[in-house]
Amino acid sequence: MRENAVSITDVCALTLYGLINALFVYKYAARITAHPWVTSSLYLVLLGLLVLLLYRKAELRLSPGAQNLIYFLVIVLFAFALTLVMSHFDPQKIRVGRYPALQDWISRLFDSEFPYNVHTRPSGFPFLFVMAMPFYLLGDLGFFQIFSFLIFAGLVYFRYREQTANRFRCIFLLMSAPVFLYEVMVRSELFSNMVMVMLYLAILEMVGRRMSLVALISLGLVGGLLLSTRGIALLIYVLVLGYFLKTKVVTHGMFFASICAGFLVSLLPFLIWDWAQFMKLGPLSKQLSFLPIWLLALSVVSSVYCALKIESLRRVYSAVSFTLFAVVLVAFSTSVLDLGWHQSVLGDGFDISYFAFAIPFLIVSLDFRGKEDASPVGVFANHPAGSRSGSNSDAESCVSRGPTTFRAILGTTVPYVRVQ
Repeated sequence: MRENAVSITDVCALTLYGLINALFVYKYAARITAHPWVTSSLYLVLLGLLVLLLYRKAELRLSPGAQNLIYFLVIVLFAFALTLVMSHFDPQKIRVGRYPALQDWISRLFDSEFPYNVHTRPSGFPFLFVMAMPFYLLGDLGFFQIFSFLIFAGLVYFRYREQTANRFRCIFLLMSAPVFLYEVMVRSELFSNMVMVMLYLAILEMVGRRMSLVALISLGLVGGLLLSTRGIALLIYVLVLGYFLKTKVVTHGMFFASICAGFLVSLLPFLIWDWAQFMKLGPLSKQLSFLPIWLLALSVVSSVYCALKIESLRRVYSAVSFTLFAVVLVAFSTSVLDLGWHQSVLGDGFDISYFAFAIPFLIVSLDFRGKEDASPVGVFANHPAGSRSGSNSDAESCVSRGPTTFRAILGTTVPYVRVQ
C-alpha cells in the first residue's frame, strides 16, 4: 500500500466533509449564478486536489519546540484573520436567526423578562446562552466562534501529539470549509457548541479513571450543563460515554446521576418562572419539531449499539460524526420531500447549517494513514483507553499523559508522574 493511500474511514469522513461543504457552496452560489451546481462541482474538484496534497507523506524536520512554535503562530494568524473577516459582516444585516436569538435571549434575561418569549424563537437549552454570555458582555457574540476555534486548535494539538504534521492538515481542512467560514461570518454557534462538548469529553478521557468522588460529581454536573445546550448532544454522550463505561474509564453511578442532575438544574429556574411558556416556546418543543421522536429513539438505539460494538475510541469519534450527519440528513430529506429541493435548500424550508454539527468530529476522526488504525488507543490522551483490564498502570498512564493542570484541579489520586 502506498504511503499516501487513504483508509476507508478517512474516505467516508472526507466524503461527508465534501458533501456538507458542497451543499453550502451550492446554496450561496445560487444567489450570484444561474448554475450553482457548476460552482459546487468546481469546489469538489479543488477539495480533491487539496486532499491529495494533504495526504502526501510529509515529515517536519524541525525540533519539537520549533514545530509547536510554528503551529502556535499559524493558529494566532488564522484567529486574527477570522476576526477580521467577521468584523466586515454586520450580523444585523444578515438574514440568519441564530445570532439575534442569542442576543435577544440574553438581553431579555438581563432585563428580567422571560427569555424564551421572543419573536426570534431561540431553540437552544439554557446553558447554550450562558456559555455565550461572556462574549455578549465583551460586546460581540462573534468572539465565541474565535474562542472556539482556539479551543479546537488546542484539541487538535493533543489529538496529534505524535504526528505533528497532522495538526496542520486538520487546521487547513477546517479553514477551507465554507460551512465553518459561514459560521464565523454570521456569528452562529453550532460549531462552537460541538467544540465545547468535545473539550469536555477530551478532559474526561484524560482524567476519568482515577478522579476523586467530588471531582467525578463535579464533572458529571458540567456534563449535564453541556447537555443543556442542544438535544443532539445526547447522541454524542451515548456513544462516547457508553464507550467510556464499557472500557472502565468512568463507571461510578454518581457520575451519570450528576449528569442528569446538572441538566435538570439548568431547566428548573425557567420551569418555575413560567412553566406554560417554557413548555410551549422553550427548547423541548422547538427541538422536537426539528428532530421527531421516532428519529431520536432510533438514533439513541443505534448509538447504544455502536458504543457496545466499537473497540476503538477513534472509531467512536468517527461514529459520532456519521451519526450527527445521518440525523441531520434524515431531517433534511424529510424537508425536501415535504417542501421540495428549492424551498429546502435555497429558501427557508430547512437550515442546512445544522450539518456543521458533524464537522469538528469528522476532522478529529481522520488518521491520515493508508492503513486504518483500529488499536484501542485514546484520541486526546494517547493512552490505551480501550483496555478493559482497568489496571492501575493503565490508569496512571492515562492521567500522566494528560495535562498536569487537569490532574491538580480534578483531584486525581494517582501518583505524580512527570510529563515528558
